Amino acid sequence: MDSFSFDYYNDPLAMALRCQFEASNEVGVFCKLTNTYCLVGLGSSDNFYNIVEGELADVIPVIHCSIAGTRIVGRKL
Repeated sequence: MDSFSFDYYNDPLAMALRCQFEASNEVGVFCKLTNTYCLVGLGSSDNFYNIVEGELADVIPVIHCSIAGTRIVGRKL
């Protein structure tokens, strides 16, 4: 079962989106977003991938990847 939530803060035109990946708010660890591409780490949360691709795929490429065999592709600040 995927553990994922996604909210628009009750406003579909909002600039901020809220999501979780497998009960973690640190989605920047599992997804790296730039102006030209989006890297998404491999994992078990298909809902997360579907939301990211649904929001971004028509604008920039969404690439499923693994770095050194892990699903961590971003970083936690």
